Amino acid sequence: MERMKKERYLLAVYLVVFLISIVLIIIGINLDPKEYEDLRGIILNISTELIAVVVIFFIINKVFLVDQWNADEKITELKEVLERTKKTSAIDFFEKNINLTKFYENATKIELSGVTLNSEVNKNFSLFRDKILDGHEIKFMLIDPKSTAPKTSSLRSEDEGNVQYYLRKLKVVFGDFDYLYKSIKNTLDEDILITKFQVKLLPYPPSFAIHRITKDNGRKDIIVEIFPHKVGYDFPPMFVLNSENDKEWYDFFSDQYDAMWEKATVWSFTDK
Repeated sequence: MERMKKERYLLAVYLVVFLISIVLIIIGINLDPKEYEDLRGIILNISTELIAVVVIFFIINKVFLVDQWNADEKITELKEVLERTKKTSAIDFFEKNINLTKFYENATKIELSGVTLNSEVNKNFSLFRDKILDGHEIKFMLIDPKSTAPKTSSLRSEDEGNVQYYLRKLKVVFGDFDYLYKSIKNTLDEDILITKFQVKLLPYPPSFAIHRITKDNGRKDIIVEIFPHKVGYDFPPMFVLNSENDKEWYDFFSDQYDAMWEKATVWSFTDK
């Protein structure tokens, strides 16, 4: 249908140009060859050249461009079919063991949330330290060991009721925070440090981890990790959203992080 419209449009253009050429020929023929010799020659030359252009382009259109239009039309139809049938498979959407370090490396702002964040802090300790020293902002949000959150977390874990497991992991991660703070406090001004390195505590275990990453090119990503119940701790489902292609759901999880951060309690580096 689109191809037929284009053909009719071009045919109309050719016809108009052809008629103009005929009119010019008639005008040129009727001019007095003695009085308007130069003008008559110009008009006749223009009219014949216009006719030649019409003929040449008409042939080119018919011989060379029909297949291209057919291909364009087929591509358009294919895109419409794909849009109507588009549905992402869960296998393509969820991932296992996403390497978060690759997201941290080019980040100017890192905002993490989880239950203990023990493995992420331990694995990326040096990277986080360098980021803070370079003036980048890092936020950590995890459960409060003084609340009922460790017990609640243990009730849904594989080792049900083992509160000490979570308390031990929290003790380690707070030790890492304390060491990280001490290793950079003599390098950065105190007022700058408390804005670049922040820790807050939740009185409940979150249902999913949210890691919000702002890259140096302005791109923003969120990595979400769904926490298992009883089983499946080896490979919990994870997925990545970015602010450009997944705006609606990126905004949803981004708002979740902000809401939790606003209500969470500030952890002081003098707390033990």
